Amino acid sequence: MKQSVNSAKVDKCAEVCYILNSPFHSVSNLKPCKQLFLLLSALMFRPKRRIPRKSKKKTAADSFLPGTPVQHSAYGAGRILAREGDRVRIRFSSGSERVFSLAAAVPNGLLSLRQESGGNAAKAD
Repeated sequence: MKQSVNSAKVDKCAEVCYILNSPFHSVSNLKPCKQLFLLLSALMFRPKRRIPRKSKKKTAADSFLPGTPVQHSAYGAGRILAREGDRVRIRFSSGSERVFSLAAAVPNGLLSLRQESGGNAAKAD
């Protein structure tokens, strides 16, 4: 038994398939566009990098420079000989030299600046 093929049905099925496949074909073409859009938006709207800036505020430790007279709670009057970063080398009036960390000594009140008055102050050198 032979069945006849109706060409109108075949054309209709082909048209329906074309209509259904067409949007999916368009969607697959959107992938590169989407990637381009995401790339451009990432470049345009990326967060700005924050560059940390060094603080220009003077701290109490900035005043401890070589030649500055100081007072230590246990060793007495002295003068700063050298400074390397946070550490200072001090010569005291007794002649001894000691090294202190400013971060530890200044906030705890162990080391402070000493004001020299005219000729009354004894030099620690």
